[in-house]
Amino acid sequence: MAVHAYKAVLDANPYSVFSYLDARSLKLVIDERASSSKRISVGVSVRPKMEELFALHGYNKNSEKEIFMPEVCKLLGNGIFGSFRKWCDENLRSTPSKQIIKKSELKNVHLPVNPPFENLISFWGECKTLGELANKWGTHVDELARWFDGNWLEHYTLLAFQEVAKECEIHDHILGAQFNNNKFELDVAVLKGYELFVVSCTTMDKKAAVKQKLFEAYVRGQQLGGDEAKIGVVCFASETSPNASPERIKKEIEEEWHLEDKFRVFGAEQIPNLSMHLKEWLTS
Repeated sequence: MAVHAYKAVLDANPYSVFSYLDARSLKLVIDERASSSKRISVGVSVRPKMEELFALHGYNKNSEKEIFMPEVCKLLGNGIFGSFRKWCDENLRSTPSKQIIKKSELKNVHLPVNPPFENLISFWGECKTLGELANKWGTHVDELARWFDGNWLEHYTLLAFQEVAKECEIHDHILGAQFNNNKFELDVAVLKGYELFVVSCTTMDKKAAVKQKLFEAYVRGQQLGGDEAKIGVVCFASETSPNASPERIKKEIEEEWHLEDKFRVFGAEQIPNLSMHLKEWLTS
């Protein structure tokens, strides 16, 4: 279609000027029939805001989260996230449905204090139960349970982006935003110039679940950032799992969707130094 359009315009006006954005070099290429192509570096000189980008596609933002308890996020992300996932499964979810238990039960759940959670005790203060902590932190007990159960990873991921934002020239971001009457949600997204990086987050480690999260991020990224949107997932998949390692998941997705170098899968081994791995992605 692009070739046909090019020929049609050229037939109508032989002196037409054509331009396109070279996503690989981040340059605007201008072709004039009577002269050689001009290549103008765009890089990060074009810096749209997230709201402007979404408005271009007719999306209206309903809400957006702020980073909640960043110091707790850092503790969870730096070594104890696996143990914390297990604690959540054993204390916040019912058996056998594995759904989060009712509010009335959540408020009486005792907070973790034994190793390896001893460094969290200072954030609990005098609180002994999840209900008491929800009151102390100014939130609802069911919302706090969902944050414990995995939403903290979104906040931790944005923190990791913020650590490298200046050197990687990130100028805008969004966290847990809902759009068009909650029809869809973005976990984390950042803008570097006009390039959109979309990241989905899950504490799951199973291949099918991680691939589903990647698919969701891919769809949202395509809707908002076009074909050149960069897509990633932060998950608990481990390099020690031969069938569900981050590299294996990435390779399968690329083969199934016939897309190369489109995705990044950050697994359990990358989480403690996530900012370093995000930096490599942002600058690659």
